Parts: sequence; structure tokens; C-alpha cells
Amino acid sequence: MLFNKNKLLSLLVSLSVVTCGKNSRSKYLIGEPLVQTINEGVAISEDERTAVFFDDRVGYFHLIDLGSMTLKNSIEAEPQNKKSTVYVNHDGKYFVAFASKSLAIYDVNGLKTLNPLNFQGTPISVALSQSQDFLVVYDDLGSVGILNLSESGEVTGSFLGGPVVTGNQQILAGDIDSKNTLILALSEGSFSFIDLGRTIEQQQYVLETRELGYEEVSWIAPLKDSDLMMMTSKNEIILYDMAANTEIEKMSFSDVGNSLFLSKSPTPHVLVRSSSTQISVIFPDSSQHLSSANIAHATQEYQIIGSRLDSTQNNISLVLNGFLENVRHVKLRLSDNLVVSSRDMVGDIRVRQADDFIFVKYPSPLGYLEKLSLSSENNMTLKKFNLPYLD
Repeated sequence: MLFNKNKLLSLLVSLSVVTCGKNSRSKYLIGEPLVQTINEGVAISEDERTAVFFDDRVGYFHLIDLGSMTLKNSIEAEPQNKKSTVYVNHDGKYFVAFASKSLAIYDVNGLKTLNPLNFQGTPISVALSQSQDFLVVYDDLGSVGILNLSESGEVTGSFLGGPVVTGNQQILAGDIDSKNTLILALSEGSFSFIDLGRTIEQQQYVLETRELGYEEVSWIAPLKDSDLMMMTSKNEIILYDMAANTEIEKMSFSDVGNSLFLSKSPTPHVLVRSSSTQISVIFPDSSQHLSSANIAHATQEYQIIGSRLDSTQNNISLVLNGFLENVRHVKLRLSDNLVVSSRDMVGDIRVRQADDFIFVKYPSPLGYLEKLSLSSENNMTLKKFNLPYLD
């Protein structure tokens, strides 16, 4: 099945979207890129109860309780962790700070593990296993770092490997599946499936290699609690069953359009320009096929800088960057084209999306945060949390 027109939805939105070169089909490497323009330095736990960010005005990491919108803790960063990008685990029990040649793991009380991996480059992408046991970090020199972590972020094992996994093939893209296997697409069309636990035990890559035949794979997204993975290659969007070693379905970019944005949160999806006036969203549906929904739009131009699709909740949210530092957030219900929420924000802000709210960090020296509800007027703010640390 190449394209199911019966599944085509028309989502009427008064916006336009243009290609964001940084988020088009370029290399996404392993997991998720650490630096993205709109959310740089801000992370929200998967359970959406904790936010963590580094504030370079005072040199502290701030942990925010998103239920009460209060400050949990402020932790002074080590000198090598200034200007850090952060990544937080599922339930907010620990976070990881990445900087040039540096990685540090902090628990909620500020206890830390410094540089459990001896990187010579700058970490640029990261993947956390669905079981929360393994963290994989990729740097700009091609090094692959693997950490085995406890529930509180204690390092129980580690391995640092190079970019050549097998033969002379280089890593193009990768991620961790539901069985704690690191899946890597390689430069000559083959795939390596790395056993993370055994790799740490033996201090060398322990892997199986398969020839799947896809050219120039740039993005891999394993589905949660599933043997399926979604990926993009040079010319196609593919849904693949790893257990059966079988291609389930694929769509050609020549049929659906040029790629604009790739996201794994929480349902993997690809946004493509299907015509001069339409954007299509491609995603795996509950019947284990690729579905497509169209977004029709008007004349004002925006860049896509964030996208969150939850197929189980029947909605998609977009963060869009316009002119004069105008940022728009739009949430839509897929089944009947309803615009559930639309908000415009102005300024050099950082935005993180959640299921029912957006978290906004403003560039205030004193500290200023907002939690904006998408279903009610119950908005919350937190201000002046930097005051104790300002000179």
C-alpha cells in the first residue's frame, strides 16, 4: 500500500510553513539532536512533571516542579559544564548535562558523576532506552558512548567506541529499540544491531549486521513497545518490522513531497511539503501502516521548529517561528480538523511542548517561566528564581 487516500485528513490552519534547513532530511545521527533553536537548554521529563534547564546568567541548573510550578532545586554547574545542554530521564530523577568534551550526570539533590565517558569531541545527539537503563551519546568526532544507568542515574557500566562499527562503513543514523538494541544505519546500505549490555561487558561492539538495501538512511525511529521502526532514506519513508525482517510499507518522497521536519515525540512522524499550499504529516497508525494527514494553510510564512504528534490522543501540535521573533503554537485534533489551541508569543524565548501545556522560558535576568495550558485558562508563572544568585 503506497498511499491511502481514505486516511487523508484536511487540517485547516491559518498559517504557512517553510522549510527549516536544520530540521530537514539532514543527518540526525543517533537518537535526538541535542541543540535545537527553540528549546536549546530546556528539557521536560517524559512524565511531564519536571523541567530542567541551565541558566547561563547565574551558572546554575534549575529543576522545576511542573505540577505546582515551583523551584525544586538549583544546582551550581561545574566550570566545564557551563553553557550546557540538558537531557532529563523519564521521571525526572536525574539529568545529563552536555558541553564541549564534557558530560555530567546530576541527581535531583545535586550529587554528580563527572565525565564517565572521556569524549574528545562535543556531544551532538543522544538516545535513552525505553527501559531507561542505557544512554547512548554521539559526538562530532564520530565517537559512540554507551552508559548503563541505575534509576537514580548512577553509572554501572560504560563503553566508548569509534565511528567504524564494521568494515569501512560509517554511521549515518541510529536509535535504541524496545529490546535495548542500538540500531545503526551504515553508509553502504547495511544495518548493525548492537547489544548494549554485552558491548559494555566485552568492551567492544557486539552486533549483528543485516543488508536491508536502503540508500542514505538519515533518520531512524523505533516505535515504543514494538518491533517496528520508521525511517527515512534518500528517496523514501519506510515502516519496517525488525523481528520479521520485513518491510511493511513505504512512501516515495516523489509522491508525498519534500521533507521539512522529523520528530519522534511521542509518535514518530515526518512533515513534508506536498504542494505549494499543503503540508502532509506521515506517521504509523494503530493498524501498523503509514497514514497521511494534510495541513492546508494560508499566506503568512512560518518555519516549523517543533512538532509533537500523539496518534493515541488524536492530536498534533506545532511550534512555528515567524517574522520579528514571533512564535506560534498550534494544537489540532486530527479527527475533525478542530484547532484546539493557538497561541502567539514574542521574544527570544525557549519553548517545550507537552500533552496539555507548553513550557516557556523568557530571557529575563531575574528568571521568568510560564506554563500555558492548552485546554483551560489555568496558566502558571514562576519569577525571580535567579535573584539569590545574581551578583
